[in-house]
Amino acid sequence: MIFIQDENDNAPAFPAYSPISVKEDREIDYPVFTVIAVDNDSNVNNSGFGVVSYEIVDGNQDNKFYIDTKTDKYEINSIYSGSLEIEIDKTIHTGLCWWIFFYFYLIDNYKSILRIKQTLDREVKDRYILNISASDHGSPRQESFTSLIINVEDVNDNAPHFDAGNPMRYDTATVIINVTDTNDNAPEFDEKVVTLKIPENTEQTNIHMAVAGDKDIGENAKIVYSGNEDQMFTIQPETGRLSCKQLDREGKHTYNLTIMGRDLGQPSRPGYCNVLVSVTDQNDNDPREDVAIGSMVLQVSASDADEGTNGHVTYSLGNDTDGLFQVDSETGNITTNRAFDREKNSSITFVVIAKDGGLYDIRNATARVTVKITDVNDNYPIFQQIPYRKNLSAGAERKSTIMAEDKDEGLNGKVTYSITNSQFFRIDDNTGEIFTSQTLDSNALGYHYLQILAVDLGTPPLRSEGVVVVHVGSDSGATGLRFTNQTYYRTLQENSAVDTFVQIVTAEFVGMATGTISYRIVSVNSETAFRVDQATGNIYVKDPSKLDYEQNPTMHVFLSASSGVMNAYTTLVVNLQDVNDNAPRFAQDRYYTSTWEEQKINTFVTQVMAVDLDSGQNADITYNIISGDDDRVFDIFPPHSGIVRTKFPLDFETRKSYRLVIEAVDHGLSPKSGTCILKVDVVDINDQAPKFPNSPPVNISEGREVGAFVAQITANDVDKNSILLYDFGSHGNPDDTFSIDRLSGRLTLAKKLDRESRSHYDIGLVVNDTKFAAMTILRVNVDDINDNAPVFMQQSYQKTLEETTPANTPVITVNATDADAGVNAQITYKMDIIQTQGFRIDQQTGTIYTSQTVVYNPDQQIILIVKAEDGGVPPMSSVVAVHIQITRVNRYSPVFSHTTYRRSISEDARKGISVLRVSASDRDDNQELDYSIISQGSIPFQINQKNGDITLSGSLDRDTVPEYRFVVGVTDHGTPVKSSSTEVILTVDDVNDQAPYFVQKSYYAELNESYPSEHTFLSVRAKDNDIGLNAEIQYTITSGNDDGLFIVHGRTGDIVIMSNMSLDYEKKKMHTLIVCATDCPKCPSTVRKLSAFVSVTVNVTDVNDHSPVFHVPFYYSSVFENQTENTKIFQAHAIDKDGGPFGVVTYQLLGSNLFKINKTSGWVSTNVRFDFENLNDLPPNTYSYRFRITASDISGNTAEVSTVIRIKDLDESDPVFTKEKYSFGVRGDAKPGTIIGRVVALDKDKGEAGRVYYSLKYANDYFDIENTKGDVFVKRKFSENVPVQSTRVKRELSAQDVTLVIEASTGMENSRKSTAVLNIEVDESCAGCRIQAQKTEAETDSQTTIILVVVFVILAVILIIVIVLLLIRNRFRKAPKTVAQVYEGAFDEGFDFLTVQVMEHHHRMLMSGVQIQKL
Repeated sequence: MIFIQDENDNAPAFPAYSPISVKEDREIDYPVFTVIAVDNDSNVNNSGFGVVSYEIVDGNQDNKFYIDTKTDKYEINSIYSGSLEIEIDKTIHTGLCWWIFFYFYLIDNYKSILRIKQTLDREVKDRYILNISASDHGSPRQESFTSLIINVEDVNDNAPHFDAGNPMRYDTATVIINVTDTNDNAPEFDEKVVTLKIPENTEQTNIHMAVAGDKDIGENAKIVYSGNEDQMFTIQPETGRLSCKQLDREGKHTYNLTIMGRDLGQPSRPGYCNVLVSVTDQNDNDPREDVAIGSMVLQVSASDADEGTNGHVTYSLGNDTDGLFQVDSETGNITTNRAFDREKNSSITFVVIAKDGGLYDIRNATARVTVKITDVNDNYPIFQQIPYRKNLSAGAERKSTIMAEDKDEGLNGKVTYSITNSQFFRIDDNTGEIFTSQTLDSNALGYHYLQILAVDLGTPPLRSEGVVVVHVGSDSGATGLRFTNQTYYRTLQENSAVDTFVQIVTAEFVGMATGTISYRIVSVNSETAFRVDQATGNIYVKDPSKLDYEQNPTMHVFLSASSGVMNAYTTLVVNLQDVNDNAPRFAQDRYYTSTWEEQKINTFVTQVMAVDLDSGQNADITYNIISGDDDRVFDIFPPHSGIVRTKFPLDFETRKSYRLVIEAVDHGLSPKSGTCILKVDVVDINDQAPKFPNSPPVNISEGREVGAFVAQITANDVDKNSILLYDFGSHGNPDDTFSIDRLSGRLTLAKKLDRESRSHYDIGLVVNDTKFAAMTILRVNVDDINDNAPVFMQQSYQKTLEETTPANTPVITVNATDADAGVNAQITYKMDIIQTQGFRIDQQTGTIYTSQTVVYNPDQQIILIVKAEDGGVPPMSSVVAVHIQITRVNRYSPVFSHTTYRRSISEDARKGISVLRVSASDRDDNQELDYSIISQGSIPFQINQKNGDITLSGSLDRDTVPEYRFVVGVTDHGTPVKSSSTEVILTVDDVNDQAPYFVQKSYYAELNESYPSEHTFLSVRAKDNDIGLNAEIQYTITSGNDDGLFIVHGRTGDIVIMSNMSLDYEKKKMHTLIVCATDCPKCPSTVRKLSAFVSVTVNVTDVNDHSPVFHVPFYYSSVFENQTENTKIFQAHAIDKDGGPFGVVTYQLLGSNLFKINKTSGWVSTNVRFDFENLNDLPPNTYSYRFRITASDISGNTAEVSTVIRIKDLDESDPVFTKEKYSFGVRGDAKPGTIIGRVVALDKDKGEAGRVYYSLKYANDYFDIENTKGDVFVKRKFSENVPVQSTRVKRELSAQDVTLVIEASTGMENSRKSTAVLNIEVDESCAGCRIQAQKTEAETDSQTTIILVVVFVILAVILIIVIVLLLIRNRFRKAPKTVAQVYEGAFDEGFDFLTVQVMEHHHRMLMSGVQIQKL
């Protein structure tokens, strides 16, 4: 295809234009003429060729005309669906681009129209000669010019000067009388008294708008506002907006403001209103504490300066009371809750919390309370030691001090002493000092048992007994009494019952003494808890209530044994064991706390505390909530902490408080529990947005005064005691017509209303609670009052009426409007009866009718006065003049020479060509005729207004519009104007300008490779919007058919496979053909032919003509024992040369249920866990499983391969020697190699892991062991010296007893090991068995040399072995785990291998085809 490139070698060409006439009264933008110049070049690739612009270059000095190049829209249609709109601005496109696949058709045509820009005046200028240029946009630019003559025709547009004009002319004037205002009205407030509520502590702006109205106007109606009190309030003088500073309700809770509105007239007049302000309370005061001692332990009292809920105080205690006190939450009375022990805690300090009832900002205060515990006499004096012992010599005078401790204080703790039974000793009753009362002579020798009585001075007094043993003289030959133990120890549960046996104490005589022994408890304070059998010394529980682990975990019982004058003393220490006999008790029976709503989860609420007087796990406490948490929003975590926290955010609006019952449970064997009440108040936060209810429209009369009440705005807020502030939204108060009280929401009028200017207002209202806001729209409808007179649409009316017009003919309709509404806008029309002879008016419509036949009288002038009156009370009216001119009648209409005009035109005709000319005639004299095309829509034709010549003004496209039918009209200039019309039919002849297009964007076919030839498998279809020969299509394959496999039918588009040819999937899976559709195959060569192309994809599918194939004759692999099920072993792989589903292979395992195979991937894995030692389903000493694997395709074609899996052993058991120690003997002259004994170790494993290898853990110079049998043998002669390298000194066997440590292992990597000890006794007693040392320097040097040589050789051999092993190991690592084996013999005979290592060592030989025979 060859494209001819255009050059800009044609200038635009104008046709010849005749002079044009236009009346001087034509309106602005009136179309005078259509300008067309034709450029034969084409605008290819936006070259600008053929794109024409027009300009008036001369003759338009007074700017009366302009060329309209406004944008017209062109719709672009293509062979694809959908449409696109483009805009063409100030240029005309005359070229046409032809594209192979994309054609555009211009439906609407662009026209450059010469229009009137300013009013014409024939009396000023009656003729214009315009020089118009047409230039294209090419390079170089081509340009041409034409002259257009425009004659301006006269109309009667000048008023008469005492001469008769037709129609007649007149003028009118309006007289306006203004009434000046005097200041005779004072401002008036719509509300004389306004009540406001303002929250304290917040500065408020625009809390209220004081609006006063003044019936005067101008300066007399302008109002200035003032007023203040305590300098707390300000008012904006111009608007009356009232604001305030932060108020304090506790300082002053009410204000009475007087607001004055004064106008600016002379003299000025004032108006007044009162604003009563009530200050609402906010929670802004802390409680103050006033402590006073009452009848209880203590009463606390707190006051709060707030009022209502904010000032209500409740009391609670902290967790530091140990449960000893409780407080009444309402009265503050603190009372005791438990018994006290001054000796443990003489004063208790804790915190009292006073909390007010604020909703949002809860405030609290704390006070520290200290309670001093006064003493009571509840403690016995306690001796520090029983007995006190003292040795004195005869004749001595000495003193000794004893002391009894009393834990009480004051007189209750002061102790006095006395001795009850001694003549030789006395005691100081205050200090406890004991003195001899006389000289200790022989009569005083021996033991003195002094009974000491300690008594306190409490009321009643408490006493204890003590014993002092004084020994006077020496012990030689003394007899006496003593306990078997100086101290006895016993453990006893604190809940032991009465008469529970505790301990037996035993006293015995010393020396020759004999007698009856009697036992008793010495310490008074212990007697109540225990008793002792005087005869046996058995001690029993007397009073279980005195056994209290929590009070006294260790009890000391002092006992005495007496026989005659002999006494002995001992101590029984009883350690009490705690039992769970105390329930947990909370520090408070009732707790009070509060927490904010909407806090995040796990928020700390409070901590409760319980105490259990037990110990250990009996005192371990766990807390849980047992009731009251119906919403499950709380938990205690950690459970032993007592910390109450939130599990979910709380919602004040859902629940305002919770009464939780919390249980404390100890961890004793028989758990005990206690409970407390926790009241949790949920503190409201501002988390709910206010909402407006649905409000109906509000109606207000437009006559209401400024300041009048309009509506009460009310919003709802779920939050408690929320403060709502009202205001207008952005642009929500049109023209600032209204005012709103920010606190009360009272909406009032701020400006005068005028329903005729605005009939309703949509007021945007906003309410906020300091955090959230809501919006609404309030519709305010303005009701009408009769404040507007009717207004005629024209200042006067003029009508020309033909003579002979019959009666009841409508002449003209006058129309008046009233800006009011309803009845106030209903208008009635009237005329003066005297002045209306020959005419009447319809009172409802305003139409004026003739009441008799009209007679022409050139000297007569008719003026009718019409009054329009509305229906208001009182009514308002206006009048208008109607001028009627009687004229003669235009009797005949123009007539066309043909009723229908027909013509044909080629669709490639150029613009500007004349198509045909229509003509008409008029029987009236001297009538001027104007022609016009009056059809609807846009057509590519225009008509000469004067001569009726129709020319082509745009491009034609037969395929889009094959025929044009339009109406041409002609009008005369008579009065009245008469016209007629005719139909023009233009048929567009076709040219080949439409390329064919395929009905599909692409084609696709799927054929299996066996599809037969010469059978149609696909048909392509193309269409051409031309007709006849131009629309005939021929199909050819232009590319993609390199093998000549396909052929397309030139006329039908059917595609088949060529005869004797076939598809081959394996050779080529897809063919892509390009099919060409060419139109007009039978047209002459001079006719341009157009083409379209489409792709055809032929996908070749496979036929199952191949079977799966394994590329190995069999598989051999191994797996260790104890592997889990589903352990992968190896992957089988078969190949199927087919494609698609025919090439998909499915695997199956046959002959064993111990293994399985993935049917898609071919992975073989274990189905069980193997135990090498228990392969019971295999013959003895056989460790391999055999089975078959098949591979199948979708059609059932199958391949099969044999498989061997060997189970490998793991070292699971330690070798075990038959003895822990072995003992062997050997003669001293034993020769090297002599076996002296055998050690044996057994291993429960099988296979390699069950083999045992022996070695010496520590090398010996004279003995060694055979590594497989365990035979211990002589390594060298015992008399042979062994060189020591460090000193070059030789040594012989140095001891007769040799100890060897023998180690047994499997020899595998990471082998399990065990050891045994072997003792060898060398017998030197036999003849010749004596070990002789052989020490010569020569031998030493010789032996040293030999040893060095041997060592070097051994090292070299070891190095070579290591290198070889590393090479072998490296090669084995690179080898695949699963090896395809080649074996020429029978499968079941050739694979009874000894070990897995054999196969691994020889797998390369197998790959080379070398057969390994059965081992």
